[in-house]
Amino acid sequence: MTNENEQTKLVTTTRVTLFGSWNVRSCYRVTKRELIVRQLKRYRIQVAALAETKIPDSGVCVVNGYTFIYSAVCLGPEASAAWKNSGAQWEAVSSRIVTARIECRPEPITIIAVYAPINPSNGVKNDIETCDEFYKTLQATIDKTHKSDMIMIMGDFNARVGVEQANTAGGTVGNHTIDKQNQNGRRFVDFCLFNSFIITNTFFPHKAVHQGTWMHPKTKQWHMLDYVLVNRKFRSNVQDVRAHRGATGGIGTDHHLLRAKIRLHLKCPNENKSIRRDNKTLSVNEKFTNFVNSVLERGRHYFGNNKSIHKGGKEWFTPELKEIVDKKAKAYADWQLHRSTTNENKYRNRYRTLAKIVQKKVYAKQHEYWEELSIDIENAVKVHDPTTAFQIIRRLRGSRQSINHIPVQDKNGLTLTNSKDQLNRWKEYFDEMLNVDTTINEQVLQQIPSPTVDDEELSRQDAVPTLDEVVKAIGQIKNKKVPGKDDVPAELLKAGGHYIAEWLHEIICDVWEQEVMVKEWTEAIIIRLYKNKGDKRICDNYRGISLLDVAGKIFV
Repeated sequence: MTNENEQTKLVTTTRVTLFGSWNVRSCYRVTKRELIVRQLKRYRIQVAALAETKIPDSGVCVVNGYTFIYSAVCLGPEASAAWKNSGAQWEAVSSRIVTARIECRPEPITIIAVYAPINPSNGVKNDIETCDEFYKTLQATIDKTHKSDMIMIMGDFNARVGVEQANTAGGTVGNHTIDKQNQNGRRFVDFCLFNSFIITNTFFPHKAVHQGTWMHPKTKQWHMLDYVLVNRKFRSNVQDVRAHRGATGGIGTDHHLLRAKIRLHLKCPNENKSIRRDNKTLSVNEKFTNFVNSVLERGRHYFGNNKSIHKGGKEWFTPELKEIVDKKAKAYADWQLHRSTTNENKYRNRYRTLAKIVQKKVYAKQHEYWEELSIDIENAVKVHDPTTAFQIIRRLRGSRQSINHIPVQDKNGLTLTNSKDQLNRWKEYFDEMLNVDTTINEQVLQQIPSPTVDDEELSRQDAVPTLDEVVKAIGQIKNKKVPGKDDVPAELLKAGGHYIAEWLHEIICDVWEQEVMVKEWTEAIIIRLYKNKGDKRICDNYRGISLLDVAGKIFV
């Protein structure tokens, strides 16, 4: 759990955040995930619900800056940061339902990615029971979510919603539907009515090609099967929902990408609270908060945001490959546009030809890439240059396995998979390690001789720190060290020059005279580091380091 200062603003009132729902038709190959990430970047989607991924194992992985959670929820760089800052909460409810909660400001968001069973055939009991079990599990998931959150359910529901339901389910189904309801559609709408969810796709007027997400292979008719749901009280936050056809050919799926535009609309408070700008009336904590905000703002203005996300893909993915992949995607889109026409075979054959070319070129580039690297490693070994050889090997191996999402064990050896249980276990572990009960013998303390300090030294120690001392302390702080909670590195304070030193000196003097410590200077972020030995699931095989605010170090 995080406090308000640590939470990230993912969805705001000033800019639009894009959410997506996409049936990707398997992504168990790493190259397929890279293509998916490429399309999500192209459409600037921060949170995506992926259906039919066909990946058997669970867990969290990062591909080019995008975080895949159980392969069903994909988070962009900003969403990933917000999710990690809020405790990285997620749960694989079943093979068809995955949830993730982001405690961002001003409204927490719960994402539920679903992949519903297909519409039951007439009289087939097993299909009906499978659908009933799915909605029963989904209802249990909704019952466990925080009611104050903005809940977004996205995915392939395999349900068709009709115009007749817009009349009977007013407020839940809009007037812009393109299908006739089926059995799954009735279950779907009943679920939304019971839980006060809005089927956002049906409330925005678009052309038919921008509403349908899947074409029936026999009838060649487009249907709306993928949906974005939101709880009713956040209906005004959804600005638009429509399908985008351009992303389909990029990964070879028969479902279009569904994209939703979200921007918060908050109610204005009844009372206007004025912000005090007179530093004389502000407390020490308020002064330090203003100091940090100003330093970070000026730093971003002059130096930019240093928290860049690596945007590069594979080294063998050359511009030539990128060009031919784009041609294949365009050919697929052209084929979809000319379905059920006399030119369908022409565009389909062109797409299939380009798909084969892409497959051959990718294989050839990969083979050529590995051959060149093998020769480089062999040559380095021949000339007795192991440093270069191991640098290439480390680059190919990539980063070590992240320990952030490895489950840990409790004291009894039971594996904890829930994120909250894991955080509580780490809290318990470091609390027992750092807060050790000690017994003090007063007689021993009395036997220690007290040092004698003359009046001149005593007055020097009690004197308020001078500006020169603050400037000297700032210069002695080491560079390239991770900052604390305030996120202000030493390099930024040094770059501020004399003005920053004067401002910080004023705050230090207030702390000295008022004898009130800045709250953030008394807090630390504990980072766990693996000792490179033993089971990674056991907390005893980790040690912790504390990240302190640089300003607090200067004060000390």
